[in-house]
Amino acid sequence: VLNNRAVQGLYSPGSVFKLVTALAGLEAGLISPRSTFYDLGYYTLPAEHNCTGRCTFFNSDRAALGAVDLSAALTRSSDAYFYRIGNELYWLEDQNQWAIQDMARSLGFGRQSGVELPFEAAGRIPDAEIKKRLLESNPAAYNPYNETLKWLPGDNINTAIGQGLVAVTP
Repeated sequence: VLNNRAVQGLYSPGSVFKLVTALAGLEAGLISPRSTFYDLGYYTLPAEHNCTGRCTFFNSDRAALGAVDLSAALTRSSDAYFYRIGNELYWLEDQNQWAIQDMARSLGFGRQSGVELPFEAAGRIPDAEIKKRLLESNPAAYNPYNETLKWLPGDNINTAIGQGLVAVTP
């Protein structure tokens, strides 16, 4: 049996997903196109959030990019810039907590494209319910470290850069 990886394979989209996070951050009013963030090569969760697990998230190459606005963050692929947006969206008390997921779904992520090829996969945009379902369904694959089933800031941070439980077809 042959698999058509273009419509059946599920992969982490990585940095291209930062466009989704950028739109969510803009819509939520957390960023503007010209607002700057000083990229030290990492992002550490603010002390007021009482982090007890992994609290620092690094750029892929740990390189400090300095002051970046949205355009520079996208073109230079500043993970730290988008980690901050993911974290800040997590702590919003209204529906904006799910702004990345809502934006992704509004752009068609997490559902089939409608291409007329058999067995097309829908992809996955994770949220608290999906995380819980995945961790319970296959603990060895999705939960080797006995993580909590609760959606955490780190989950949103990983989602912000198209990693973690995000899975899309090419």
